[in-house]
Amino acid sequence: MHPEWLANPVLVLKNKKDWRMCVDYTDLNKHCPKDPFGLPYIDQVVDSTAGCALLSFLDCYSGYHQISLATEDQEKTAFITPFGAYCNTSITQEQHTKGQFKLASPITRAHIDDVVIKTKNEEDFIDDLCQVSDSLRKFWWKLNPTKCVFGVPTGQLLSFVISNREIKANPQKIKAILRMHPPRSQKDAQRLTGCMAALSRFISRLRECGMPFYMLLKKVDRFQWTAEAQEALDALKKFLTSPPHTQVS
Repeated sequence: MHPEWLANPVLVLKNKKDWRMCVDYTDLNKHCPKDPFGLPYIDQVVDSTAGCALLSFLDCYSGYHQISLATEDQEKTAFITPFGAYCNTSITQEQHTKGQFKLASPITRAHIDDVVIKTKNEEDFIDDLCQVSDSLRKFWWKLNPTKCVFGVPTGQLLSFVISNREIKANPQKIKAILRMHPPRSQKDAQRLTGCMAALSRFISRLRECGMPFYMLLKKVDRFQWTAEAQEALDALKKFLTSPPHTQVS
């Protein structure tokens, strides 16, 4: 096979212990038309779980790889290996999950390859599960059993801890900030602002609170942690010692 497009595989460290093989499709993406299909707002997905007696969390196994490309496009995603060139698949995950779980709507919400089943009453749990299972079987979708949880009153969805009446901040994001030493580089400061962004729902006046950090990111010549930034970090840590949450109705 001698395709016109060939991409390089890249190994990316996942969760500091596992390696994920990715493919660098930078050049191909530059020549592809942009898809206007938008992702749902995470807050909308999370808020939709309010008032549910039971929740089930599904993870589509290697979701992107369960989507078939048009035959004429497959060779464009070829990538190089020591054993020759292989064709791969990518993109449009959200369109597929939304379309395929539409049959089970409104008891499901999907965000890329994360799906939540919302059971309002415990007696409906089995029926809801069967309805979603029928949709999965119809489209030959496979789930990752190690990441699926069924029929629980509370669980983690899109970096939030959700339950019947409450949405809590992800404790891992909070711990990351509480254990964080004063940043010594721009990369450290970016990690801090990234954790703050994940907690934006729970931090009032986020931009104002994080302004000392954002100002440091603008300085490209030399990074220097300031007294103002340290004061802001101390105030943030003090606020996060009482885990923030929001009530839902």
